[in-house]
Amino acid sequence: MKTAFMQGKFLRGLTLFLLLAIAASSAQAQPDNTYNFNPGRPGFAYGSTPLIQHTLSVEAFANVSGQTGKPWDETGYLVNGYVLRYSPLQNLELGIGTGLAKDWSQKGVSLNPLYLVARINILRKGDNGKPGLALIGQLNFPAGCHSQYAVSRGVIPAATLSVDQSFNNLWVVYNVGADWNAIESNTGLFYCVALGGMPGERLNLYGEFVGDHDWTYADYADPEGSTPARKGQVENTFSLRFGGDYFLTECFKIDLSVGTRLHGPHAMEVELGLAYGIPLKKRR
Repeated sequence: MKTAFMQGKFLRGLTLFLLLAIAASSAQAQPDNTYNFNPGRPGFAYGSTPLIQHTLSVEAFANVSGQTGKPWDETGYLVNGYVLRYSPLQNLELGIGTGLAKDWSQKGVSLNPLYLVARINILRKGDNGKPGLALIGQLNFPAGCHSQYAVSRGVIPAATLSVDQSFNNLWVVYNVGADWNAIESNTGLFYCVALGGMPGERLNLYGEFVGDHDWTYADYADPEGSTPARKGQVENTFSLRFGGDYFLTECFKIDLSVGTRLHGPHAMEVELGLAYGIPLKKRR
């Protein structure tokens, strides 16, 4: 009861903070001079620039992963994700996402976690190295079962700070964030560094490093009988991903990436995605 009250208080505080950030950044955020479709994919990292105002982005991906050297029916996963993003203001982007997941070691298909996300631009980046700054807030809702992507009981808030820079055709993105699962007495810290470049007008190549640290701050016993978590238990995950995306048209792009885990059982993943931008109002 106490943890639920604490999480509710945290959610109210996070909501108030996001609203204040939107109000404070409105005076600083400026519209882009040219149309630049900037969806939320590919890759883990969030850039600081939201979609152009009044643009709807429809995004989807298929991700296949598994451990090398082990049978597919023991470690294989197939995940389909679907995301809608919309930018009602110059400095604000809202999104909702979910999907389906298939764990080949178990029967049936599960619903991916449902999440809501808001990207708030605070400083616009410049082409000459001037850094951009954004705050990303996300709420993960309890959905999914029999899946490595399943979110357990309770609403899990997360917040990420994004800083990025562009130097002509090169760019770099830094992300650091945290989430809090009061129901399971777990908190996480994650960070990402992504480097990329544009060898052509339509082609973008990138590589990123992701670190994730989950810390259990109180004993937790899963009601469904899985392995209990003990106070002070820490789980560290590090991974690399390389990929690229290509604009088929001004508003439609496809992406392909390959990722690997850097410790523990060697795992690989391949992801194919697409994003289509729909301007809902004519640009002046």
